Amino acid sequence: MKKISVTEYLNYEDGKFSKSRGVGVFGNDAKCTGIPVEAWRYYLLAVRPESADSVFQWSDLAARTNADLNDNLGNFVNRSLKFIAARFDRRVPGARGEAGAEQIAGLGSQLRALVTQYLERMEEMRLRDALREAMNVSRAGNGFFQETEIWAAIKTDPDACAGYISAAAGVIYLLCSLLQPFVPSFSRACLAQLGVAQQDALPLTDEALERVLDPASLLPAGHALGEGELKPLFCKIAEEEAEALRLRFGGDQEARRAQEELQKLAVAPQQPDAKKKKEKGAPKAAPQPAREVDLSRVDLRVGIIRKVWRHPDADSLYVEEIDVGEPAPRTVVSGLVKHVPEEQMLGARVVAVCNLKPANMRGQRSEAMVLAASSADGSRVELVRPPPGAAPGDRVTA
Repeated sequence: MKKISVTEYLNYEDGKFSKSRGVGVFGNDAKCTGIPVEAWRYYLLAVRPESADSVFQWSDLAARTNADLNDNLGNFVNRSLKFIAARFDRRVPGARGEAGAEQIAGLGSQLRALVTQYLERMEEMRLRDALREAMNVSRAGNGFFQETEIWAAIKTDPDACAGYISAAAGVIYLLCSLLQPFVPSFSRACLAQLGVAQQDALPLTDEALERVLDPASLLPAGHALGEGELKPLFCKIAEEEAEALRLRFGGDQEARRAQEELQKLAVAPQQPDAKKKKEKGAPKAAPQPAREVDLSRVDLRVGIIRKVWRHPDADSLYVEEIDVGEPAPRTVVSGLVKHVPEEQMLGARVVAVCNLKPANMRGQRSEAMVLAASSADGSRVELVRPPPGAAPGDRVTA
C-alpha cells in the first residue's frame, strides 16, 4: 500500500454526532429509515470531508437525492432507454451515416475531457471530486438529449435521431462504469436494463478513453436492451419525510432507545446452548453481567392486522392498518416483505409497540412497530404472537 485516504470530520446538522446523546443517524438507524442504500452512499460520498469538515443535513440529503440521482441521472437513463424501447424495438439503432455526426462528436469531446478528469481525481484519491465529474457526465448526456430534441428528431430526421439515441445509450454504458465504485447497486441495475452482463461493463482503459470520442459506437448497432421492465432506478425523498427524520434523530431519543432495546430482545437471534467443551487449560472467562432492559416504559399491545398492502415506493416494506383497541386503526410500515407472505400478514394477531414517535417511511406515516423474531442463523423471521384469547388493545407485559 502506497497511499491511504483520510478525511476530516463529518458533523451533524448544527452540532456533532453523539451516540450517547442520541444525536445523529448511525448504521443501524440508516437501515430503518427506508432510504435506499444508493442514496446513502451517494450523499455521504458527495459531502465526504476530504479537505475540511463537512456537515450532514437531512434537507441536503433529500435535495441531492432528488436533484442529482432522480432528476439528473435517473431521468436521463429512464427516458433514454424507454425511447429506444418504444421507437426502435428495444434495440440500439447505431449511427446512420453522417446524420447528426457533428453533434455526436461535440458530445464525445466533452465526455473525453470529463472522463480524463474523473480518472485523475480517482488517482489522487479525491473521491468526492471524482463523483462530481461522473455526475457531470450524466448532465452532459441530459443536456445532449435536450439540445438535440430527440423526441422531435424521430419525425424530422430519423437517421440523425438514431445516432443521437445511440450516443445517449453509450453515455449510460459509460456511466455504469464511472459510478460503480460509488453506487454499485445502481450500476448493476442499470447494466441489467441496458442488456449488458456485469463482466462486460466498459473498462476504463486508455483504449476506452479514446472510444468515448464516438459515444454512438460504444454499444454495437442492434444491441438489445434487457428483457425486464424499464423502471425508474431512483425515487424522491419528500421534504416532510426529511424533516420527520431530522426530528427523529435530533437528540430526543426516549422512544428510540426503547425501540432499540425491544429490537435486541425480540429481533436478535437466540443464541444456541453452548455445549462445546473448553480447551484444556484455557482460562475461565469472567461472567458478563446481565444488561438490564427497562420494559416498563414500552407500551406493548395486542393488535390484529386488518389491512395490508405493499408500499408503493419500497419493495421491502408492507403498509398495514392494525387494530390495537383504539377508535381508529394505526398505520404501520414494516420491513417484512422478504420474510412473511402478504397472505399471512392479513388477519394476523401481533404484538405492537405503541408509544414510539411516528415516523415518515418513504412518504408513508408509521405509528407503531410490529415485533418479530428470527432464528439463530437469521434464515427465518416470524411475527411475535400474543397469548391465545388476548383481545386487540390488551397490554402485554414481561
